[in-house]
Amino acid sequence: GGRPNSVTADNVKELFHPCGKPKFRMIVEGANLFLSDGARVVLEKAGVHVFKDASTNKGGVCSSSLEVFSALALPAEDHAVLMAYSPEASAQPPDFYATYVQQILDIIVENARLEFGAIWRCNQKDGVPKVEATRNLSIKINQICDSIQEQLKSEMAEQEKQQFVRSVLLKAA
Repeated sequence: GGRPNSVTADNVKELFHPCGKPKFRMIVEGANLFLSDGARVVLEKAGVHVFKDASTNKGGVCSSSLEVFSALALPAEDHAVLMAYSPEASAQPPDFYATYVQQILDIIVENARLEFGAIWRCNQKDGVPKVEATRNLSIKINQICDSIQEQLKSEMAEQEKQQFVRSVLLKAA
């Protein structure tokens, strides 16, 4: 992994051959903002498909969040039985654990498919650089999240909150 802005507009040319052709056709960033926005623009203008960490790292964020959710939602005894797994201690994980992991993987794959499709369509149809499409999508996702949180905190009646939470949990099951 890199450090924030390890590749900048000033040093991005190191990712090009002396003839000016990019050394890579695609760059998929992990976490930590390896490329600066300036470097991303240079690469994308040269025909490199750059997929920003804001999109490519969501699987890690999603799985971590759901792992924490399971620890908070289950009583400690149930969590120890259903979610604790050590390959050294047991050849097979608990069924609940295996099912939960598969459900998380399914969510991550579907979310990645949908996000990639949205970014790709914006780029191909409207000419929006993928970096900008990623930024716009992230802004919209955050706005929706903020709106839901605001509704839950202040404007939603208790019965509506409970119904909303139940519907989310049913979708997750």
